[in-house]
Amino acid sequence: MPKRKIQFKPKIYYHIYNRGACKCDIFRAKCDYNRFLKKTGYYAAKFNISINSYALMNNHFHFLLTQNAENGIQCFLQKVQQSHSLYFNLRYKRSGALFESRFKAKEVNKEDYFSDVRKYIINNPLKSVGVSSSGLNCLG
Repeated sequence: MPKRKIQFKPKIYYHIYNRGACKCDIFRAKCDYNRFLKKTGYYAAKFNISINSYALMNNHFHFLLTQNAENGIQCFLQKVQQSHSLYFNLRYKRSGALFESRFKAKEVNKEDYFSDVRKYIINNPLKSVGVSSSGLNCLG
């Protein structure tokens, strides 16, 4: 795959998101959400990631986060997505890619954009089935 156009910098917020391949579900049951959140908390601590907000829907997820060390975001998302893919494929007796592509990332470089993205992430599950939160205190 080609290199990312975006270079992740410490202490800058990023809107990170991805969805299931062919828009398929990546969460089918409450235990899928719970395990994803547990792994997210584990890898956020391991790679020094601060998560401001997140939303998990049946077929996609969003994070508003910042890295506090070099390469934190790349390593964090690689491990979270890989872990969830392995779990999901084993649990539901399937094979192949779970996610559509590599995760998408947008730098949040303005205060008004930060507020807009945060509101969007928090309100996204209200439009569909999902889980949302401001911060990951419940994962620690």
